[in-house]
Amino acid sequence: MRPLGHRLWQTYALWVAGLVTLALTVSGFVQLWLIQRETRTAVQAQQALEATKASARIERFISQTGTLLGASLSLLDSGHVGDADADVQIELYRLMKQSRVVEELYWIDQHGQERVRISRMGLDRIGQREDRRQSPEFLQTSAETMWFGPVTFAVNQPRVVMARRGRRAESGVLAAQIELAQLRDIIEETRFGSEGYAYVVDGDGRLLAHPDFLQVLALPDGASRPPVRAAMAGGNGGALIEFDTPEGQAMVARAAALSVPGWRLITEQPRTEAYAPVRRALATALLMLVLAVLAGSGVGIVLARRVVRPIQHLAESADRIGEGQLDYRIDLPRNDELGQLAARFNQMTERLGDSLRLLETRVTERTQELAEANAMLDARRQEAELASQAKTRFLASASHDLRQPLHTISLLVGVLRRQAVAPEVGQLVGHIQSSVAAMETLFVGLLDISRLDAGMSRPVLGDHGLAELLHRVAASHAPEAERKRLRLAVVPSRCAVRTDAVLLERY
Repeated sequence: MRPLGHRLWQTYALWVAGLVTLALTVSGFVQLWLIQRETRTAVQAQQALEATKASARIERFISQTGTLLGASLSLLDSGHVGDADADVQIELYRLMKQSRVVEELYWIDQHGQERVRISRMGLDRIGQREDRRQSPEFLQTSAETMWFGPVTFAVNQPRVVMARRGRRAESGVLAAQIELAQLRDIIEETRFGSEGYAYVVDGDGRLLAHPDFLQVLALPDGASRPPVRAAMAGGNGGALIEFDTPEGQAMVARAAALSVPGWRLITEQPRTEAYAPVRRALATALLMLVLAVLAGSGVGIVLARRVVRPIQHLAESADRIGEGQLDYRIDLPRNDELGQLAARFNQMTERLGDSLRLLETRVTERTQELAEANAMLDARRQEAELASQAKTRFLASASHDLRQPLHTISLLVGVLRRQAVAPEVGQLVGHIQSSVAAMETLFVGLLDISRLDAGMSRPVLGDHGLAELLHRVAASHAPEAERKRLRLAVVPSRCAVRTDAVLLERY
């Protein structure tokens, strides 16, 4: 018989390995999903942190010039600087000397006339009183907040005008045109990872600062990039923006608003670098999955074999018991269900052996009783055969001895019928002759039966027609039928029988 465990242990091993693989696969996918979400959150947090640092440096860069303008306006408001053109010119020289990013400074009085303008690269204009009442820095500037004009480019260098109004009407408006080249230094310091970078765009999507200065000189249209479009639309909410560059590189970006209206700080990083922890986690998870599957398969095979071996031992023991080895006992020293099953097998085998021995004892007793009964029957049969043989011999002797007197009586009756007697006597003689004939027939039949029983006479079989036999029977019984006034008729027949004709006619 083929061992039952040949495929059973494989089934157990496959089930264990499958369950382990399923559990680890589900766990791996959940971990990957969590790692991807955490990595995305970490990338977003890292870019937000770098953007916050860069924004703080940019704010500090802008606020320095704003602080200088506020200080000069405070002097104008307090009267420490008079409203004479020369006094204002001296104050503006002092202010420009304190900040290297200021390219031009000009003062517009309360009537909207530009009275003082000094420049690093151009000629100063003092007392020309150019009408600036319709200029945006005069119309839109307040004493509470700093006003920023649109970014302009001079020799491919971005510049912006910032202005502020004094608290007194006589203080007018003080404006400064600052160069934004220093933004590049701030942007270059904003690095995360090996390939991450940041850049600044204005409200129209024009590039103001970039680690690659040639990008700024080329005056590209930054609005074509998805993160810039999202920032201009104002719908990203600081979330990550994933897109592909025209060169086919996948990027992850984030936009942050600056204090200057419309300006945005964009941070970008290649997706492969940003999600590198996910790939490493995926590789680690796959490696752990393979190792766990191999370990689970090994454990499953070991456990399956430990479970199947006792079952196989039970199956082999059951085969031996089924072959009739009822004195065999299963040796399985275990305290679990298999050990209990082996103990039940042993109990069943012991009871089966007791039942078999009891059955054999009863069969022996019944066989002995049957032999005694058969011996008694043989004795009775022999006695019956002896009695039958004695009866047959007696009948043969008796019938032979009795036939002689009957034959003598028959002869005497025949002699008597030939004598002249009275009719009544003749009728009585006829009856006597009929009775003697009947008795003779009976004795002949009895003699034939005894001969048949003794095996002294054997029937001679042959095919004989019934018509001739029926006619002879009718002829022999016709006188008796006439005496009884009966009509005896024979129906013609072509039937034939296979028998002994003499015995058939006699009996």
